[in-house]
Parts: sequence; C-alpha cells; structure tokens
Amino acid sequence: MDNVLINIESLHIGYKQPVVSNINAKLNAGDFCVLLGANGTGKSTLLNTIRGTLTPKGGRVLLNNKSIISIQDKELATIISVVSTYTNFASELTVYDIISFGRTPYIGIFSRLSQTDKNIISKYISKLEIDSLVTNKFNQLSDGQKQRVMVCRALVQDTLLILLDEPTAHLDIENRIKIFELLQQICSEENKTVICSTHEIENALNFSNKVWMIDKKGQFEADLTSDKNKDSVLKKLFS
Repeated sequence: MDNVLINIESLHIGYKQPVVSNINAKLNAGDFCVLLGANGTGKSTLLNTIRGTLTPKGGRVLLNNKSIISIQDKELATIISVVSTYTNFASELTVYDIISFGRTPYIGIFSRLSQTDKNIISKYISKLEIDSLVTNKFNQLSDGQKQRVMVCRALVQDTLLILLDEPTAHLDIENRIKIFELLQQICSEENKTVICSTHEIENALNFSNKVWMIDKKGQFEADLTSDKNKDSVLKKLFS
C-alpha cells in the first residue's frame, strides 16, 4: 500500500516571477528521488519551496497531507533535514559537535544531550562508518568525509524527508558513488524519503527509484522513472 509523504499539486515556483509552473508529483516514504536539470533551471528553487523557505507562487506542497506553509518552523525541523554543500563551521568544532547539532530541534540550542540522544548519534556514526573521525576538527576533513558527516547529521535529526542539493559536486568518482549508495541504503533501511538534485545522471539513474526533471524550457516531468535510459534522459534534458 502506498504511503504518500509528499504531494505536490499544481505548484508554481520562483522568486519575483515563476520559473517553473504546474508541478505535480508524489513521493512515498522510502523513495529515493533524484532531481535532474541544467544549471539555472530551478532545481534549488524547487527544493527551497519544498522545505518551506520559499513561498509558492501558486499551488501547494503537502507533507503528510498538511500544507508546508502551515507547519511551524519547530515542527518542520523534525520533518525535513537538509544536507548542504556549504559546510563552513567554526574551526574548533569537531565532527561529533557537528553531528550533535542534528538533535537541536528536540533539545534546544543550550540543552545537554540525553542518553537517548547520544545513542541515536552513536547509531548513525557507526552506520556511516565514521567512528574514527568523531574527534577530528570538521574543517580539516576531506570533501568526501565532510559529506558523510553532513548526511550523518541529517539522519541524527531523525526526519521523514532529507533534501540534498548537488551533494557530490566536489567529490571524486569513488566518493560520488559512495554517497549515492549511502542514500539508497538510507531509503531502503530507514524508510526515509530522499530528494537529491544532481548532475550525476548515470549514478542518479542507477541508484534512485524516482526521477524528476526540469528541462531547459522550464518544463517539469515526474514520469521518467519507467524510462531510465541515459540517452533518452539526456535528450529530454538538453533538447
């Protein structure tokens, strides 16, 4: 039986003017969805609208049948987490510090971690195989290590939905594949829903089960899942 988490209805997105119109799509719990499109087509704009930081120009985004614009920030932080490629933190912060920030929606900024919080953190540190990094300064990590830490923080936040905007942009081939494998595993084993914007078409098609696309004309398509042919997708993207 389908378990619809996200329902996007007749959505128009943009800042001053709509850049993409009439977006209709659904995702279930456990879906790994990749969002494809050339630079400037509106991928980040769509992610920002889904996460509630950008007001729709029309239509609506429903999370568990509730409009995104009606959900308070505190509650939203327990539903949606974001993995950003902009990972500049204070130089003294360790990997453990960064990961611990994922528990902030539940304990507040100045509260101490409970044993339950620590157990959750330990679980995902082990799952992502970054035990050896926890005492390291975050800013001294490689790009691939930083991305694993940021994914770990999102998992520690324990949200239903995880959004990633170009998470493999600065990684080598080996680490790109590892990130996609990790995201696929998260969806399968944790029943999390992931939306990942990317230019990594081959990996996107190999690891995801849902494919969204915004083409160069600003047209949105959510029906690429059954047509995972790289040449076909490339033609739709750039024609």
